[in-house]
Amino acid sequence: MNKQVSVIAELQSRVKKILSLHKSLSEENARLKSSNEKLSQQIQELKHQLKLAEDTNKTLRLAQALGTDAGGDQNTRDLKVKLNKYIHEIDRCLAILHQ
Repeated sequence: MNKQVSVIAELQSRVKKILSLHKSLSEENARLKSSNEKLSQQIQELKHQLKLAEDTNKTLRLAQALGTDAGGDQNTRDLKVKLNKYIHEIDRCLAILHQ
């Protein structure tokens, strides 16, 4: 009988340890999931920013090429200004659509 009591006490001790470990691991899992979600959102935002930068770069290269062929620095600047206005307007529209 005494032996059964000690076996039961040992089992209870082990179950408590397992439950404590389970709780700890569940909390860590929740933290990691939250961190993963935040990092995924950061990645998406950075991809979006990279896409905008690439588009701006393409546009500026096109403006520079067109400006050079059109005959001067003033044409290049004028074209860049116009294109930048269009890009900002498009960015503003995209921002509104993402809300």
